[in-house]
Amino acid sequence: MTALIAQARPDLDAELQAHILLRSLSSDLVAHLHRNGTSPRFARSLHDLATALLRPLDP
Repeated sequence: MTALIAQARPDLDAELQAHILLRSLSSDLVAHLHRNGTSPRFARSLHDLATALLRPLDP
């Protein structure tokens, strides 16, 4: 994941961004959101975040 982020967005701290994204998938958080019925919202938001992060900057 770090390499993908670094390639798409060399202006970012790719290592830290990868940790943040992967940590958002921790089982405790996902289990909590699933129990509360917000897992579809979480999935959409995570998708939006990853898409925005990996979108190359405009020249």
